[in-house]
Amino acid sequence: MISKCERLASEACASLDEVAGGLNQAVDYMKEYADQSSAQASIDVNTYTDNSSKNVYNKSVEYTNSQINSVNGRIDHLDNKVDKNRQKASAGIAGAMAMSSIPQNLSYDFNFGMGMANFDSEQAISAGSYYRINERTIVSVKASFDTQNNLGAAAGVSYGW
Repeated sequence: MISKCERLASEACASLDEVAGGLNQAVDYMKEYADQSSAQASIDVNTYTDNSSKNVYNKSVEYTNSQINSVNGRIDHLDNKVDKNRQKASAGIAGAMAMSSIPQNLSYDFNFGMGMANFDSEQAISAGSYYRINERTIVSVKASFDTQNNLGAAAGVSYGW
């Protein structure tokens, strides 16, 4: 009976060794699986973080570019306004120069004259008249038209003693 007990004990030990070996393999497999899962999770987290960072960066760049484009558009609009105002001012100056260029002939009671002028690539033409009311008083009326389609007018009186 001892031999049968020894044989059963030996078989039981062999079975336990097989179970222990299987458990060791299972533990090794679980460790390997955990290591691989951890590595994959780390890769996934890094990929997600990288993609999120790129997305935030791209949106920031897009927003900044849109704001720069908006500012550039407003600057261009202001440049156009400044250029237009310069043309209008230059045309007005040409109109004033044209009106002031009309000569006055003091020998007559009534004078009519015309003038023209150019200033900063803008031109104007004018017409005007002088009327001597008496020996001491002269009145004048003048008008101009310039290349910016502005109509200017001036009137004056002069009294001498």
